[in-house]
Amino acid sequence: MGGKTFQELMSIKKKASDINSKEIFEKYQKSSEFWDVQIIDVNQHGLSGDTMLHIAAWQGSTEDMNKLILLGSDVNSVGDLGNTPLHHAVLFDQMESIKLLLNHNVNVDIKNESGEKPLDIAKRNNRKEIINLIIKKSNKNT
Repeated sequence: MGGKTFQELMSIKKKASDINSKEIFEKYQKSSEFWDVQIIDVNQHGLSGDTMLHIAAWQGSTEDMNKLILLGSDVNSVGDLGNTPLHHAVLFDQMESIKLLLNHNVNVDIKNESGEKPLDIAKRNNRKEIINLIIKKSNKNT
């Protein structure tokens, strides 16, 4: 969260304290990813290796994504098949999820087990808008 003022950081802390982590954990406990796994941590991996943020990203649930990120969810967490939440969002064409992740210092250069970055997946699927968003983010980081 580099570059934030003290007031911005305090506002973020206040928002995070307002989130009921038990409520969101219970919601994702019903997912097949966590059927036999008790969720006790925001970055906990489920049966196939995905986290709650992975699931929220491919479902396009930006409200849940915001809550999970405020609770400390790792936006660069590697899950099933080496995919990050950004890989999932790109795979399922979840534009709002992609935008949200790109605004939270996501690493666009992580490769999955197939050797693909999220940009490679967008190119393979000819998703021009996603390609442009990721390239724009990549250029900001250089």
